[in-house]
Amino acid sequence: GQTSPLLQYFGILLTKGRLNEFESVELGKLVLQQNKKQLLDNWFKEEKLTSSEELGDMVSRAGDHGMALKIYEKAQATPKVIAAYASAGDL
Repeated sequence: GQTSPLLQYFGILLTKGRLNEFESVELGKLVLQQNKKQLLDNWFKEEKLTSSEELGDMVSRAGDHGMALKIYEKAQATPKVIAAYASAGDL
């Protein structure tokens, strides 16, 4: 298939630096819809995304609770961090 124009746009932004919170969430929606969560993992590790509670929620709904916890921690979303540890049985 062909790469969507929106994904191409975000690709250009990613080469220039870090995405802001809104862009990170929108890109997250796009890649999760396409089942390409690995891309999100890579960009997060490269610190190309701005962490937020909303981004963490999306990743959590996609089933990656470990990555969601890292996003919550980086976003300083304390209630979400506590809930994530509690659901993992680590509290």
